[in-house]
Amino acid sequence: MILSLLLFWAGLQAPPAAREGPEDWILVTKIRGIGSGGAEERELKGIFREIEIACFGRMKCRAVSLEEYQRTREAFGGRRVALIEVRGTGEGYEASLRTATVTRQEQGFVEVPIAGGPSFQYSGHKTAGSLVRAVRLLGTLAHAEVPLEGGYPEVRKGETNFGDLLAEALLAGSPGADLAVFNAGSLRASLPAGPVTRGDLLTALPYRQRVVEVRLKGETVKAVLENAVAEYEKTSGAFLQVAGMAFSFDPALPAGSRVKGVRIRGEALVRDREYRLVTLEYVARGGDGYAVLKDCGQTPVSSPDFQSMVEDHIRKAGKLRPVVDGRIRIESRQ
Repeated sequence: MILSLLLFWAGLQAPPAAREGPEDWILVTKIRGIGSGGAEERELKGIFREIEIACFGRMKCRAVSLEEYQRTREAFGGRRVALIEVRGTGEGYEASLRTATVTRQEQGFVEVPIAGGPSFQYSGHKTAGSLVRAVRLLGTLAHAEVPLEGGYPEVRKGETNFGDLLAEALLAGSPGADLAVFNAGSLRASLPAGPVTRGDLLTALPYRQRVVEVRLKGETVKAVLENAVAEYEKTSGAFLQVAGMAFSFDPALPAGSRVKGVRIRGEALVRDREYRLVTLEYVARGGDGYAVLKDCGQTPVSSPDFQSMVEDHIRKAGKLRPVVDGRIRIESRQ
């Protein structure tokens, strides 16, 4: 009973409606030396939440006790399992994490370690704080060699290096696309130089969004950009971060006539040419004033979501040092 409560409080068990369909991971948990009630339970809640976020991000997980797993292991054949153990020592904590695939062999169902899967060993300290910090690093995807600027108001007032990085991830995850844009309102935080973890990405990109490819004429591309800067004075979330293109605008001109010098893949925009643009579903459906996109041909991109694209992109990069390259230029007569 205590174990069930701990798992529920830790957020590792969710209502059935949130766990429809096959889970990506089965979290097998074992808790030892943790008394019921008090500070230890509260600390444990934080530990399990950090483990889930750091290691598995937005993937579907289902938690089971070690006893249930051992009793019905054949039911998990072919599944990926993460075996987590946290033990209270009286003066601190010991924790471990290993990952495996449950595979049927001659001797029965056995655990085959996942090469390169998350693994973790920890021992020490009287409080859970150090353990939580260590677990966060377990979810490291890349290392930022410079601060990543994505905060308010900067990301809504011009090009930023984090905006460039994310837009490039969107474009890289959509083979065949000509350009990529996303609304600055989707990016909610800057990140300091140092390790970039799944938890950091959840902070910066808290909204899970699908990616959509839109086929549109050059004149519609121009209309999209005009909408992006139409309320520039209001620091609007409709402002776009972009990849595969460059443009300039003059905020002193009337809304609807501010954008000029649009280039796609280094070439001047052709008004009657068809382009393939990738963006977030929210924008494609007309959010933030982008109604002009609603009537364009749209196709969902195969990647699960924007966040997954970003994870894949920065993990492959390893070291992140994006620079503002002038793809968005502000020109004013004043």
